[in-house]
Amino acid sequence: MSLGRCALVALGLAALSVAPPGRAAETLPPPPPPVPAPAGLEPTAPAPAAPATDAEVDADAAPPFDPFEYAILPVVSYDADSGAGAALLGLFYWNDPNIEPYRDHLLVFSYITTKLVQIHGLGWEHIGLFGKPKVRLRIGSTFTITSNDHYCGVGNEADCSKARARELLTADGLDPTSREFEHALDHFYKVRDLIPTVGFDLRWPVSSKVPDLLAFFGWRGTWLIPGQVGARGPFAHSLLAREHPDGEKGLLSAVEVGLLHQRRDEERQPTRGHVLSLSLRGSTRALGSDWDYAGFNLTFTGYVPLDRRGKLVFAARGVLDFMVGDGSVYTLSTVGGLFTQRGYGGKSLGRGIRQARYIGRIKGIGQAELRWTMFGRPGRFQLGSHTFIDLGWIGYDWGDFRGDRRRLLPGFGGGLTATWRKNFLVRLDAATSAFEDWAPSFYLNLTHPF
Repeated sequence: MSLGRCALVALGLAALSVAPPGRAAETLPPPPPPVPAPAGLEPTAPAPAAPATDAEVDADAAPPFDPFEYAILPVVSYDADSGAGAALLGLFYWNDPNIEPYRDHLLVFSYITTKLVQIHGLGWEHIGLFGKPKVRLRIGSTFTITSNDHYCGVGNEADCSKARARELLTADGLDPTSREFEHALDHFYKVRDLIPTVGFDLRWPVSSKVPDLLAFFGWRGTWLIPGQVGARGPFAHSLLAREHPDGEKGLLSAVEVGLLHQRRDEERQPTRGHVLSLSLRGSTRALGSDWDYAGFNLTFTGYVPLDRRGKLVFAARGVLDFMVGDGSVYTLSTVGGLFTQRGYGGKSLGRGIRQARYIGRIKGIGQAELRWTMFGRPGRFQLGSHTFIDLGWIGYDWGDFRGDRRRLLPGFGGGLTATWRKNFLVRLDAATSAFEDWAPSFYLNLTHPF
């Protein structure tokens, strides 16, 4: 790929006839016809173009258009919730000059950690369906095997303390000196599940008069299978087993509809603009679901450049998410909307707090980041840093809040981001929170959380 523009210099010679002073110019005879080159010889080649100087190269110029980009990446990571892990990622992008940010995206990945968490997935996204540049389809499937998810109770005072676990296990009659007691203590707040998921969503313009307004519709099917390979059901003596002895086995089949208004300069690493989404979701036995519930989500994300070149950007997101009805523990830990994420607590919502520690039907979340591009060129390679704060307000239900209605749950952190070419991004975060006794958490992501 070219790193700048090359200037081609055309050189020519012209003969000038000038009359001596005081004398009229004479008409000169026409020049003789050119003598043809001898057979077998080519005309003399023009002089090579002079190389462009540094002044002629635009450091911020976009790189040449590349119709296909791909990367097959072995990734070593560490996540405070899942442990050290390794992944093999295949990312493929087909670009179109008339479609942003790409025309097609294929993602294939396989991930396994030292805590025996596995996630395997396949996803495809196409922009420009039916020849319409803003009609967008996403289809994906994942298979998650986890023995290290968390359940500490509901509400904003969920207690994950060892003291509480020891007290309850001793009341069960377990011998505190036995190996069974130690195993039960280590897994008291843990959840083990096999979770296959499939889903899709479709976005399309609402009106040509409002080109930035899109409607969307999606469906997601999630099978919750308590246990792990070779063992079924929740961990014995765990908090989940006490409250849900079957481990909440069943199918979550949910649809979601909503509106999306977005106006930002780019999707992968925005520096200005906003995204606003409003959605309703529901799960019902008429869709084959084992749970009946309805949910509402309002999410606003904004980006404000703090300097002329957009190297320093303030990014913020606010989320309101409410549910009514019969939702599983997994549902209570999921924030709906077009971009579904787990929380509160984890790598996207509530960084610095263990994944899904605080769950409930009521979620109010605020996030702010300061992102600084330290060096590099857009579309080639850039290295940046960031600092952030997350703030959560969580309740189990309006009539049974399970905690202090005035309690806020902060997490803090910072990290580094590397981007290259048009579509590739890797982000490393480190975070902590007073609610986890300031223990550090680390996250590796292939996108910004917002």
